Amino acid sequence: MDGKPVRRASGRIVTLVPFALVPQGKRELTLQRKPHADKSKPETLKLTATLEAGKRYRFAYQNGDVVLIEEVNKR
Repeated sequence: MDGKPVRRASGRIVTLVPFALVPQGKRELTLQRKPHADKSKPETLKLTATLEAGKRYRFAYQNGDVVLIEEVNKR
């Protein structure tokens, strides 16, 4: 995040989905997408997003691109 490592959320339960605590505001996010089957180098993706306090976000594919969307709790 913004060219620095992100602080990872942690607790007693280990999940397969990584979570990160990111301060609000405009942020540049850098992701590495690792290939599943081959041993080629990971692809680096950069996104710029404005994050709001108290909201949860997740990465998703839209039209073949990775985007950050707000996570909606459907309870």
